[in-house]
Amino acid sequence: MKIFHPMLLLAATVLAVGLACTALGGSGIVTPTVSITEEATLTATMPAVSESAITPIPTPTKIRAFFTEEFDANYPVNYWQSFNLGRGDAGKLVMQQEDDYLLFDLQDQDIYIYYMYTPYTYTNTSIKLKAENRGSNNNNVSLICRMNDEASNWYEFSVTSGGLWNLFAMDNQMYHILRSGGTNSLNQGQATNEYQMICNEDQITLLVNGSEIASMTEIKYDFKEGFVGFNISSLKNYSVLPITVAVDSFTIDRP
Repeated sequence: MKIFHPMLLLAATVLAVGLACTALGGSGIVTPTVSITEEATLTATMPAVSESAITPIPTPTKIRAFFTEEFDANYPVNYWQSFNLGRGDAGKLVMQQEDDYLLFDLQDQDIYIYYMYTPYTYTNTSIKLKAENRGSNNNNVSLICRMNDEASNWYEFSVTSGGLWNLFAMDNQMYHILRSGGTNSLNQGQATNEYQMICNEDQITLLVNGSEIASMTEIKYDFKEGFVGFNISSLKNYSVLPITVAVDSFTIDRP
């Protein structure tokens, strides 16, 4: 089964999001500095610091490969890149660091904001997102692994605030459903949840609040390596606004 989301040109979407949230300095997907397979950390020269970065970080510096980002005031914002695949008004999107979390406030429908960690690409990895729903009980939270540097192919584990979920393969600007279902493990309403996705060789495993909800072997699309990150989105014609999600932490680990 195929689901098509009209794709904006990446440069245009990056610009739109950048104008909406210049405090974060998101500028789209960039070519990775280092490819990660087994080593935990490597020393590399970081990308150039954008003018809108919150806190410039000296170069060269040690860029982490496996870690938990808690999004405090000094987190390396310029290591993260963002883009929007929806047609919603980017001027009604706010992304900002507050206290010890990263706040996403979506005031329009059809906004699909991707937030990717781009110093490294990963083959086998476990990613985990802890986030609190602070708005209406009507949003999507996703985890992404193996996104290529053209932002055209990746795997995505998407969970609605009502407990429905999909595992997608994004292949050449098309979302393909690999598996779908529902879970009782999600805390609904204005609550905190932990989402986890393990991409290990040809096996993809999905968990919500520590409970495994699905595991499958994926060899059709066979994406091997790429960036990891997450997505916060409001659905066209379905989302009850506002969509407000506070991301507490994002963990990248070995599977």
